[in-house]
Amino acid sequence: MCDCYIMPEKIGSRVYGGRLGNGPESTGEGFRYRGRRFIQLTGKDNYRAFSHWISVDCVADPDLVANRYAPHSAALFGTCAGSTARVTGTTWSP
Repeated sequence: MCDCYIMPEKIGSRVYGGRLGNGPESTGEGFRYRGRRFIQLTGKDNYRAFSHWISVDCVADPDLVANRYAPHSAALFGTCAGSTARVTGTTWSP
């Protein structure tokens, strides 16, 4: 049995490692930049763009998205055309 079934860190790292600006699975960034709160902001690239938008470093402290800036992340998502929004570097575009 794969121990990823009982360890969410392993699941997040496996699923999101090497994607969305995250480093490879071994870095743990897939779990670190996992989806949080209302819109499930996911991936280091998206955390970087969101950090730029609110001028707060959520890349250094991703829990800020869940604990302090959840409404802000939802507002950004809504502002950027909902599910068709995409991130490029530090800018969002529809």
